[in-house]
Amino acid sequence: MRLRSIIFLVFVVIGLFPLATSIVFNLPQLIATLEQSVQDQRLARLQDEFAALGRRVEQGRETLRIFGMLSETVDLVGRPEPGIPLVELRERLSDVVAKRWFRNRPEVLSVSVLDGLGQEQFRVSRRENGELGLVSSKIPDKMEEKVSRTARVFLPGTTFVGAIQGVGALDKEGRLRQLIVYFGVPVQNEAYGTSGIALLSLDLHLLIKNLEKYDLVSQDGVYLASAVYGARRQGPGQAFVDFPRLRQAMHDGKPVILKNLRGEAHVWLPLIGEEEGENSLWVGQPVDRSAIEIWLQRYKQNLGMIVLALVMVLVGVAVAMAHYANHLHGQLLGGFASILEGKKKPRLNWRWPVEHVRLAADLDALAENYLADRAARRAAEEEVRREREHALVTLRSIGDAVITTDTCGVVTRMNVVAEQLTGWPQAEALGRKLDEVFNIIDSGTGGKSVNPVALVLETGKMVGLGNHTVLIARDGKEYQVADSAAPILGQDGENLGVVVVFRDVTEEYALQAQLAHELTVKQALADLAGQLVGSGQSLASIARTILAAARELTASPHGYVGIVDAKSGHLVCHAFTEMMGVGEDRELEFSPGPDGRYPGLWGRVLNEGQGEYTNDPDSHAALGCAEGDIAVQRFLAVPVLLGSQLVGLIAVANAGRDYTEKDLDLLLRVATPCALAIKGVRAAEERERLMTALRQSQKIEAVGTLAGGVAHDFNNMLTPILGYTDLVMAKLPPGDPMRQDLGEVKKSALRAKNLVRQILAFSRQKGPELVCLALPPVLEECLKMLRSTLPSTVVFREDLATDCGCIMADSIQIQQVLINLCTNAAHAMEESGGTLEVSLREIEVSQGETLSGQDFRSGRYLRLVVGDTGCGMDKATLERIFEPYFTTKEQGKGTGIGLALVYGIVKGYGGYLSVYSEPGQGTTVSLYLPVCCDVGGQSAKVVDFSIPQGSERLLLVDDEEDVLKMLKEMSEYLGYKVMAVSNSAEAYDVFSNRADAFDLVVTDQTMPGMTGVALAEKILTLKPGMPIIICTGFSEGLTEGKARQIGIAGYIMKPVVMGDFARLIRRVLVEGGAG
Repeated sequence: MRLRSIIFLVFVVIGLFPLATSIVFNLPQLIATLEQSVQDQRLARLQDEFAALGRRVEQGRETLRIFGMLSETVDLVGRPEPGIPLVELRERLSDVVAKRWFRNRPEVLSVSVLDGLGQEQFRVSRRENGELGLVSSKIPDKMEEKVSRTARVFLPGTTFVGAIQGVGALDKEGRLRQLIVYFGVPVQNEAYGTSGIALLSLDLHLLIKNLEKYDLVSQDGVYLASAVYGARRQGPGQAFVDFPRLRQAMHDGKPVILKNLRGEAHVWLPLIGEEEGENSLWVGQPVDRSAIEIWLQRYKQNLGMIVLALVMVLVGVAVAMAHYANHLHGQLLGGFASILEGKKKPRLNWRWPVEHVRLAADLDALAENYLADRAARRAAEEEVRREREHALVTLRSIGDAVITTDTCGVVTRMNVVAEQLTGWPQAEALGRKLDEVFNIIDSGTGGKSVNPVALVLETGKMVGLGNHTVLIARDGKEYQVADSAAPILGQDGENLGVVVVFRDVTEEYALQAQLAHELTVKQALADLAGQLVGSGQSLASIARTILAAARELTASPHGYVGIVDAKSGHLVCHAFTEMMGVGEDRELEFSPGPDGRYPGLWGRVLNEGQGEYTNDPDSHAALGCAEGDIAVQRFLAVPVLLGSQLVGLIAVANAGRDYTEKDLDLLLRVATPCALAIKGVRAAEERERLMTALRQSQKIEAVGTLAGGVAHDFNNMLTPILGYTDLVMAKLPPGDPMRQDLGEVKKSALRAKNLVRQILAFSRQKGPELVCLALPPVLEECLKMLRSTLPSTVVFREDLATDCGCIMADSIQIQQVLINLCTNAAHAMEESGGTLEVSLREIEVSQGETLSGQDFRSGRYLRLVVGDTGCGMDKATLERIFEPYFTTKEQGKGTGIGLALVYGIVKGYGGYLSVYSEPGQGTTVSLYLPVCCDVGGQSAKVVDFSIPQGSERLLLVDDEEDVLKMLKEMSEYLGYKVMAVSNSAEAYDVFSNRADAFDLVVTDQTMPGMTGVALAEKILTLKPGMPIIICTGFSEGLTEGKARQIGIAGYIMKPVVMGDFARLIRRVLVEGGAG
């Protein structure tokens, strides 16, 4: 195209551009302003059209509110009795409604009143003749019931829109026959606490003229009438589909102009509604665009004429200017050609306009500077080359790996670090796809990671890849990398490619993994500690919990947890897997060797007190397992230490990987809560043992209390037996056959007396009486009793030396020792019987001599041996037999205090004892008691058994009639003058009146009203120095020493033997009172 044509077109375009721009920018604004004006006019007109309807509706609502407040309406709801008849109430309301308020309101269809139960009490309806009239009550229709339920949320006196309903089928043009609105007002009868509702129904069809010109929409978006769509759209929410913003407009409650899906403007305003109600009616109408279209037609005609005139003018000017520009163009090209050829300066001779003059001068300057410009350009090109080389050197020097690609993802550059990590030299990587050189996967899933180039090109932003990205080098080596990718943008913002920067974070990732593992371990240990805390834990449950945690932390399928028994030192495995070759419901026990060291691989851990692991099945000591057992390939074990005390072992085996120091450290950390848990269980067991001992001591204390009562009553019963036996024997001549029979009776009674002493001694109610005692008679008497009580399957063998010395002992305690030892022996032979041997010998122990592994003091000892052929005991049981409350007998058959009592008695006598036993070989118990004197020495101390008599006056006091009678006869037989009284108070009265009539007072201790001690104190107050003897069956608080401190001269225990009683009387009378 020639320059002249171009200039022509440029001028034409430049001239037409302002006109076209003005038309383009101003015309839409004019049209929009016009449309807005038309829409506002239509909205105002529509508001004016329905203003009268709104006032009529509000008048109806206000009239209904007043109607609901009428006393007749309230009475209809409350139904007072007595009161105005309902018929009269209805007539009054009918007169008010039909003849006054709603007579000239043709839109009113009905007025009704419903009570709180929904029953209709009043109704006025529009009849066929158009008049309102009272009709009989009927069942409310469904719409009235719906309005009645809605009224519950409104306060009395508040009118509300209950429902809006189109009645009757639409005609062909979509017009409704009736459009009914139900208004309601709650009615409250406060006097009777009843409520109801007054209803008003209006037909808006009679108030809205030309209903077919409007769109009527309910709150649910249902077309009740439609001028545009007719009868075609009646579905719920259809209006919200046609007008998407209509729902929000209904929520705002203000008039609005909306466009439908076809872009047609409609004016919408609320016709009926309220803020708190759920029912509303909106009216809408299309905006008429005919005025806008007429104005646009006229505007186009005028605009066309103006544009045509302007175009003609512009064409003329453009032709002239094009001719002139073409001339200048020729001159300019000639000047450029002379400059490029290096000729002289061009002579253009331009004198007008000023711009052309300046252009001619500039061409001269251009000619002069041309060569200088060429030199400068060459220098600039050299500088660009140097900068490019510098950029490449910088790229190679970056510590992170860098790869650049073009927009197709093809590698264009990479630095040395990238070559090292990917394994691809740059020469081979150039021209390849990035995912071939930069091969990355997700370490979590193992799947291919997203190509970073695709992400950058898609988003246009820098992206960072996942934290679990693994780079697979060309040689297969894997690196954990952190990477990012960013777009390469030109100066104009164009995307030239992608740069990927990444670095090796394998060590950092390993450190993070280690920290995460440590956190997991600490959480597991915290959970483990929480499981081990609390009461009710047993050693087995602790072992199972520890084993589960150890296996989980070390990923080991097998293992066991053992706890060292505190007494035997055996390792008892309470929890283990099937690798042990037995069922999990059993316990395994491993004992140390003769040298006290534990055997095997696990034994080294216990012996050294340090953890150990091995991953070489050919080098550890667990080779050659039994058939059926699981072979140990890898083994890890740690000791459980409580301070420096070894309390257990934790062992795991056969993990799917080699054990490491980390696994050893984990098990050592598990061992700490394990040791504390074992300590807690043993403390609980010790506490339970002490509680058992306390309960047992309380039982013994209770038995002691019972024994005291039994001793008192039993001694009182024995006193007449022994007393009368002595009396009869004293009265019989020597040689009488009856004396021998009575001697047996007396012997049995004395044995019963000793039995009471045994009971009191056992219950600690009576202390031991140590005397120089010959053992053979005591042992023979006790063995005689045992033969009659122990099973007949037990055979007795006795070997008691009679020439033994005596010991300082209590006969009752000696009998207790023999009874406990023989009872235990019989229990050991209970199932199959056996032989019980009892032997007694005197031995001499020299200085430094040992017996049964014990160091004895030199001197003479009586050795009492009790042996049996029973089941025997193992070493662990033998070590504990003297512990209080330790027993191997079944519940209820033993208390565990028998042998402890034996041990205490023997040690109290300064003696020794030893026990030998083997399982299945029986048991032998040997007691060594120090000799105090010979038999002759003991016999020299025997008291005189003569029975002295007297003639003094005695006062006898005892509440037991049979005892009192026997003592009176015995005293009279001894020659004394006796007065017997069975009541202590009466005895005091007798003595106070006749104090000089008595030489001696003999009184019982335990009596009702006044005890013997109280009686004695009162007597001594009346007559100081009066001889008094206390005779008691048992008294825990009174001993012979305490009696002497009070001033009592004599003390004797029941049952009374005549000889002892006679000698005590004579001693007291001879010596006089204690005072």
